[in-house]
Amino acid sequence: MYSSGLFGEIVRNLLLTQLLLLCVACVSTAQTKESDFYGTWEGVVSSTEIHADLHAPWQQQEKQKIIFHLHFGADRNCWMDAQSVQLKGQILQLEIKETSGGYCDGYWNGSMNLELLGDKQLKVKLEKPAKGLREQFELRKTAE
Repeated sequence: MYSSGLFGEIVRNLLLTQLLLLCVACVSTAQTKESDFYGTWEGVVSSTEIHADLHAPWQQQEKQKIIFHLHFGADRNCWMDAQSVQLKGQILQLEIKETSGGYCDGYWNGSMNLELLGDKQLKVKLEKPAKGLREQFELRKTAE
């Protein structure tokens, strides 16, 4: 009687250990990578109905960081290029390094955060706290 109870406990502990190891393996393989943000993303900035598209990698050169290129259509008609700073969970933090003028110049040296909302949905947050600028919108993946 005592040995079967001990045996049952050992089997239960082994099964729980295997389940835990399986869960750890699943989590580690499902980690977000910077390349998950690559592709062409398109949408509309809802507050203004202005078309926006994001491309990555953009004109990539060897041994340089990946450039993320965000373009706004009419009425803004401008673009900004950003480089990744770090990846935290589902959010890729970027620094805006170059802009084409106009509206986009306000965000020069600001930040762009990209958050994956699934395989085909991306939330974009632009910020330049020193100027009080903040904007957020969603884009949909249209090409790899």
